[in-house]
Amino acid sequence: MVIRPARALVAAAALTRGVLFGVSVSTAIAGAALSGGCVFNMAVEEETRTSSIPHVAASALAVDTANGAITVTTAAEAKEVTVVAKLRAQSKERLAATKVLAERKDDKTLSIYVKWPDDKRLSYEGCAFEIVLPDASSVKLTSSNGAVTAKGINGVVYAESSNGAITIDRAGGEVTARTSNGAITISDAPGKVIADSSNGSIKVSLTKDAKGPAKLDTSNGSITLTFGAAFTGEIEADTSNGRVSVSGVDAAKVRQSKKSEARVTLGEGEKSVLDTSNGSITIERRAE
Repeated sequence: MVIRPARALVAAAALTRGVLFGVSVSTAIAGAALSGGCVFNMAVEEETRTSSIPHVAASALAVDTANGAITVTTAAEAKEVTVVAKLRAQSKERLAATKVLAERKDDKTLSIYVKWPDDKRLSYEGCAFEIVLPDASSVKLTSSNGAVTAKGINGVVYAESSNGAITIDRAGGEVTARTSNGAITISDAPGKVIADSSNGSIKVSLTKDAKGPAKLDTSNGSITLTFGAAFTGEIEADTSNGRVSVSGVDAAKVRQSKKSEARVTLGEGEKSVLDTSNGSITIERRAE
């Protein structure tokens, strides 16, 4: 089903296979900043499209975009999936020919993505997504250039960007975050966390009941891991240039032969590994 362009916000009714979003605003911009922070002088056309899609409870969400940020948030008051797509294209013609699609797969996963004219995205073109939905059993969010944010997801979270910060708050399952350039912040994770940045700090806090483990790696940046009394297993921390600090843990459970490494043993469990080539590492056990 195709929703025709309109001058005001349009709510698109979703079918099982595909929906083209309504158009709200269309403007020409020049000298604008891309999501990754670069500034360009080429004039481009910009358009915002909004759609409300029927929600399937406890279903998964997959969002894929290029050159744009992704933000996904759950809201108890939400009844449908609301998607705002902010598009940029080199011309009005290309903007009009670009489709933002939402497809409900056989396994009920809602897949949201952009189909560019002739399946080819040109320089400076991109799309940012802002999505609000009642719940999601899991999310997979990927952007080739832009920040990725997920808040209140009920299950597993996978977030990836080739250039942009990643922020994940209150996930309900295992968390994986990967970026080639940007900081990673994960708050209130309930279990296993994998975070990898080629250039940026990593900060992870686990819930008080989380057992871990945490696999945190950055080539350039500090690492902070905060956890509660339920955390178990050995923590292996190493930095090539910096100091490893441990607090809130019985000294008898900490082995530290030099300032740049530490081994913390907290019972039986899968090993956690914290590694950075350039930056400090902080390991903190919260007082409950």
